[in-house]
Amino acid sequence: MNEANQHIEKIVYSCFKEIADHTLQSEVISPHIKNIKNNLEYILNHLKKCSSKHVNFTPRNREKTIAMSGKKNAVIRIAYAMSRFDYHIINDILKSDFNQTETFEFLAAKLNVKATTQRNYRDRFDPYVKQEKSNRKGWYQMELLDALQAVKKEYDEKDYTEIKNEIETFLTDPAYPLEDTFYLNKNFESEDLSMETHKIISVEIVSGSSLNNNWQNDMQKIETDKGSYIDNMEGGQFGFFKDANPGFDWSSKIGKTVEKIKVFHHGGFKWLNKQ
Repeated sequence: MNEANQHIEKIVYSCFKEIADHTLQSEVISPHIKNIKNNLEYILNHLKKCSSKHVNFTPRNREKTIAMSGKKNAVIRIAYAMSRFDYHIINDILKSDFNQTETFEFLAAKLNVKATTQRNYRDRFDPYVKQEKSNRKGWYQMELLDALQAVKKEYDEKDYTEIKNEIETFLTDPAYPLEDTFYLNKNFESEDLSMETHKIISVEIVSGSSLNNNWQNDMQKIETDKGSYIDNMEGGQFGFFKDANPGFDWSSKIGKTVEKIKVFHHGGFKWLNKQ
């Protein structure tokens, strides 16, 4: 490849880097960005045809390593999981039936990031991860950031169950509160939640903030023969499940078996709702 073509190639790769930086932060990936990306790919393909010996160019100024702590750590690890197992792993953890768009909306609300940010981190993994549920090309033009490479190296050695269990901690940890508003427009009436029967063992009144920093009112913690659950105080209205009844006085049923109960999953907790 002659000097002029090498210079063009450097410019193209620099543009790819700028696009990647933009899409990791931008709320919307416009069709214009996609067109630019396609045009850059066309230029690279043309350069390859012009040279019998195509030289891969790696930019000297590599992207900075992303700090692997807190929310960023969760975003990157979840991105790997979604690259390898697709969004189905999130449904498996949550026992939900989200489509791909709803999954990214959920993660955006849960982790307080833009949905496109989570999606683009997944896309960065795609060319380097052995995808088991899909076949996306992803950002094959870009090298993996050091932080992403570290997660890939670790998770490549783990199986589905190991990764699922670790991702589950991010999605159920109160340190990553899910905003109630995420559920306001969801039609939970269409969910097929079967009725359950529980024997109430004990009930404890706790402050909502002890469970989630966004919850100000007192809550009920209920132990049953099937596990640990929570509920609003008696009469307290659910703001996110359209077909849910107000909070129930569970302490009045200690030692008794209660029928016609629905269990909802929200904010990392299982909620008892008396029908």
